[in-house]
Amino acid sequence: MQNVFTVAGFEIRSLLTKPSFWLLTVFFPLFILGLTFGGQLMAGDNGFGPTADDPQDESPVTAYVDESGLITSIPADIPIEMLQAYPSQDAAMTALNAREIDEYYVIAADYVDSGRITLIQRDYQPMGRTSEDMLQSILNFNLLGADAARWLLVSNPLGDVQVEQIAPSAPAEGAAANDADRMMATLVPIAAVMLLFFVLVMSSGYMLRSVSREKENRTVEVLLLSLRPRDLMLGKILGLCVVALLQMGLWLTAGMVFMDRGSEFLAVAGSLQLPPSFVVWTMIYVLLGYLLYASLMGALGALAPTSREANQFSFAVLLPLIIPVWMNSFIAQAPNGTLAVALSLFPLTSPPSMIARLASTDVPFWQPAVGVVGLAITTYLAILLSARFFRADTLLSNAAMSWGNLFRAVRG
Repeated sequence: MQNVFTVAGFEIRSLLTKPSFWLLTVFFPLFILGLTFGGQLMAGDNGFGPTADDPQDESPVTAYVDESGLITSIPADIPIEMLQAYPSQDAAMTALNAREIDEYYVIAADYVDSGRITLIQRDYQPMGRTSEDMLQSILNFNLLGADAARWLLVSNPLGDVQVEQIAPSAPAEGAAANDADRMMATLVPIAAVMLLFFVLVMSSGYMLRSVSREKENRTVEVLLLSLRPRDLMLGKILGLCVVALLQMGLWLTAGMVFMDRGSEFLAVAGSLQLPPSFVVWTMIYVLLGYLLYASLMGALGALAPTSREANQFSFAVLLPLIIPVWMNSFIAQAPNGTLAVALSLFPLTSPPSMIARLASTDVPFWQPAVGVVGLAITTYLAILLSARFFRADTLLSNAAMSWGNLFRAVRG
């Protein structure tokens, strides 16, 4: 065991003394926060809707010919300069040919009965129909007899949904707090998936690079003179595990501080609070997930003669971790759905998937418990498999990496 701790200490010191490690530790969470929250905070309502509080973006003029005589009033929220009514199709066609407008609508005389509207465009515009929402809003307004209250209700039938929690952690104050809670309930699971994915990829990548580098520069030949291959493997896994937990602990602490203080200047945290059990489950899943993928990546590094060849095969090992990233929106929208539950219980995808579910909803205790048991069993089998590859003949071999060699090594 002394050799195991010696190797672990070397790996810890080697990583913690690298400026690149600390730069990544500090700036990576900022990148994830910006990627996840920045677009949502800066984005407005993409559709046209009758919301008095939202400023109208610059839009092309909506031109139309109303042969039905239906449009007699314009909603107050729609700037009049964004509309151009023409008395006839000839007048509209003249403006179109003069390039004063790009398109115009013709509202048929029997529109109320037939619902027929024709769009005339100068050129084919597959992505053009930008003014359709505005015209639809104006027609709705006039079909409702210019009743502004009813128009607002039809345009946005849900209105400001008031969320009532059975056991709220803190009293919400008005619709703004409810909106913030809903936004955070969606964004936090997505951020959790992204964070856990990169944590596991980077931490297991440390293992791959460490083994590949020592094998490529033939340092492993010197190490095997005084170490057993399994001591080398366990030492690397232990040392890099400590570093991964330290990194994750720093990020979790920063995340909890952000959740607690961030609402003061971002106004997005609302009353959303993560329970203490979330931190416990997160650390367990990160630890087991790291051990699982570090073992697999270490085995890959032991087989590959160079780091370049190892990186070519690493995608196949990390593919199960990519699946929750692809499905993160489905997990956030339906955390107790069949897909989310299946991903959180399958060992290879459970670390990011389960943490995302725990961050967004109440999960029955048996599910994370079963997930941990399955993940622990799979991790144990992965360590045993990796130990088969950490043999002197494998570590000293320069045979090219191939699927055939991989399967032969698995069979022993």
